[in-house]
Amino acid sequence: MISIQLGLSLSKNVFDVLGVQGIATARILGAALIMSWLLRIWRVRLDWASGRYLFCYGASLAGMIILFYYAMARIPQGIAVAIEFLGPLTVTVLYSRQIKDLMWVGIAMTGLLLVTPLTSPVDDLDAVGLLWAFGAAICWGVYIVSGKSAGKHYGMQTPALGMVIAALISIPFGAEEFFSANLTPGVVGIALLIAIISGVIPFTLEMVALRQLPVKTFATLLSFEPVVGMMSGWMILHETLAMEQILAVLLIVIACAGAACTEQEEQQTPVKQEPA
Repeated sequence: MISIQLGLSLSKNVFDVLGVQGIATARILGAALIMSWLLRIWRVRLDWASGRYLFCYGASLAGMIILFYYAMARIPQGIAVAIEFLGPLTVTVLYSRQIKDLMWVGIAMTGLLLVTPLTSPVDDLDAVGLLWAFGAAICWGVYIVSGKSAGKHYGMQTPALGMVIAALISIPFGAEEFFSANLTPGVVGIALLIAIISGVIPFTLEMVALRQLPVKTFATLLSFEPVVGMMSGWMILHETLAMEQILAVLLIVIACAGAACTEQEEQQTPVKQEPA
């Protein structure tokens, strides 16, 4: 989470140079090339049954990155991440078997209501930016579910394969904007750095987590990202949030922590053995 949020903050600093779609494409393409080389994806044998999950994983990955970049160009980074939480939140609800988990969902929804244009008096909450963030949230939910299924078939090579699919989807939209910019060595170096810390590192680590954690646990733990995004935006982009916006982010974090602790308690509760 720290790696990906730092990369997002660096990306926003070069939106004026490379464009939103251009830097999104550069990030995806750079990560795809690096991860493909490291993980030797040409050795993978694809089949139709598992390939469907892989395509959904790659397509949702492209949508998640591109839509989120458009959102972050209009609203603060921490708020964009908080809105994007709707994706993992939906996954949590769908995979939940406990009525008490709805309490954590209610707390998170309360936080989300505090950052909508209907309840927030802050002028910088652009409605179009919020819609982009909601779209990214949908893609994030699909990414979690499809990544779990694809990871069972392709293991550690899943993120690289997904990045290649995401690159093929994003290149037609962002290649012209990227290559028409003033590509100095410094700009290319920043784009490569963003690809590594926003793509290679976090998505590889997430795939390791997806293979070893239940989907619900992964979704709730990953949803601590709003506070990480808020801190990154404050330190790097100098974005300050109003009190109700900070409260909204904290409510979402509390909901995430509560859901995660509930899941851990369920796994650690010993099962009473009946006598033979």
